[in-house]
Amino acid sequence: MATVGDQLLNPESGWQRVDDANKNIKYNGNWLSVTGDPNTYAGTAHYFTLSGATTNSIEFYFYGTKLRIIDMYWSNRVNNVTVELDGVISSYNPNNSTNKYRVIVFERLNLQYGFHKVKLTTTSTSNNFSLDAIDIDSDGEIVSGLNKFLISSRDEYVSFSPKVRTGEYIIPIMTSNVDSASGITLTGDPRTSTTWHAWGAFDRKTASGSGLAWVSETSALEAGWIVMHMPSNKKVPFSYVIQGFLAGMSDINYAPKDWNFYGSHDGVDWKVLDSQRGVTDWVSGVYKEYPLSTNESHDYYKIEVTANPNGRKSLGDFNIIASIPMSYDVINKNSLNENDYINHGLNKNYEIDMNSQIRVWKGIAPNSIVLGSGKVFKQKIDTSKTPIKKASIT
Repeated sequence: MATVGDQLLNPESGWQRVDDANKNIKYNGNWLSVTGDPNTYAGTAHYFTLSGATTNSIEFYFYGTKLRIIDMYWSNRVNNVTVELDGVISSYNPNNSTNKYRVIVFERLNLQYGFHKVKLTTTSTSNNFSLDAIDIDSDGEIVSGLNKFLISSRDEYVSFSPKVRTGEYIIPIMTSNVDSASGITLTGDPRTSTTWHAWGAFDRKTASGSGLAWVSETSALEAGWIVMHMPSNKKVPFSYVIQGFLAGMSDINYAPKDWNFYGSHDGVDWKVLDSQRGVTDWVSGVYKEYPLSTNESHDYYKIEVTANPNGRKSLGDFNIIASIPMSYDVINKNSLNENDYINHGLNKNYEIDMNSQIRVWKGIAPNSIVLGSGKVFKQKIDTSKTPIKKASIT
């Protein structure tokens, strides 16, 4: 399987390639469109030359579970492209003297199946910022951001808001094993290195350096672990991210191969939230994201690495991404306008899991009745079917 840095003239099995000229890719600012170039995919590309800082950007939405950015490795390219994927920031550097076309310059795998937003920007001030193509799932789709629908039920329109990621890391940047502001405490297993502490896996550093990762001096048959105690945490995890090993480290044997991720309410009884086996396709400094299906928060989490190629257990970086629970919106209107679809509509291909717990029920009305200096909102709810624990008017 190809990986970041490889030249990939055509998409691999299980992928499809979307050309840069796709109408649903939005280029903000002034861009040049190249056609008739036999070296680029479909003979086309977009680029512009920087002469100072820029606000130019590229935005698109896609359905799927994986993403690759295809572009050039060339000595006249910018040295930084920032990727904002569903609110999480990553980056890649296409400035490379190998001078190759159709290279995988960025990759993100194991995303939750569904609708994702991507924005590309650069902090560079010179050279060329460009895009050749995008690879996504073979059954995925690049779509317009306003491709929405609502469900009609009697005289109401219904919209489900799925459990989605917030892009917010639950664990803050750590500089020791205790964060006094949040009350979070980290504990590494007894074999944790005296130089490569548990907090080194939560410093959000991608470059290599002493102490900027976690290492446990375990044997090949021993598991290494970090326990995260978050006594005030009420956030439900959507996914977790792992950086296998730091940028600048050439030895992939430091990256985890097998691991388990647990949650607990007391730090004694542990529930397996996710397990991975045989992961070997790591890239230096690059994060992998793994979705979770839990609907509850925990006071304790544990990441347990059971196998590394070199025996010692380690992590370049780790964190948990929070989620917003599923909600149910009822829109009380006889007719809808475009803003109703934009503000409340469901995205195309969204699958409604009727077994999911709905945490929030919202009634939305265009008008309210004036009573003196205040207003009243009237909505009937069958409490035999929808138990109400708390109600608020906003």
